[in-house]
Amino acid sequence: MIILIHQNAQQVVKVLKGETEIKISDTLCTKNFWELAEKYPDEMIYWCEEEFFQYLDLEAIHEIFPHDLIMASYALKHSCLPEHIGYIDQNPYINVNLKVRYGTWRMSTDAGGIKGKTLLKFRDNFGQIKDFGFLLNSVAKLGQHNGLFCYSDPHFFQAKLKKKYTPEPVAGIPGLFSFVYMH
Repeated sequence: MIILIHQNAQQVVKVLKGETEIKISDTLCTKNFWELAEKYPDEMIYWCEEEFFQYLDLEAIHEIFPHDLIMASYALKHSCLPEHIGYIDQNPYINVNLKVRYGTWRMSTDAGGIKGKTLLKFRDNFGQIKDFGFLLNSVAKLGQHNGLFCYSDPHFFQAKLKKKYTPEPVAGIPGLFSFVYMH
């Protein structure tokens, strides 16, 4: 289990392999994400916002990923794309029910995970993306159409979190249009 802990989906604070901290070559989230997948293809690679790491339920997290073809995340405070995406994409994967495990390609940088070798299958398509939230949503959007099971799952925090948050979009209208143009 690898955990990439970051600040605001921009800068990596630290990377843990179990209890041990791993040295990183760069502080950019996307660069480290690809490097970790390449270096540890048989490991689950999780990401978590530093602010929420203390609430991450590491025992429940294993139940979220029963096989290698799952990508899951949970939005506490940050969603990547604004709700306007629902005007463009009319499928049921848009309106996420945050109270239960819900199939969706909409990923959050707050917490999530994917198997390293599964992530590497998307490197040719998305290796150039520098925005971590945009990258996660791109992988999930393309992956869901090609057999990747994508979920929003409250079990990342459910047992430990007491405060209620309302996810706010990080990408504005320009980010939304860029995403729509790309996908």
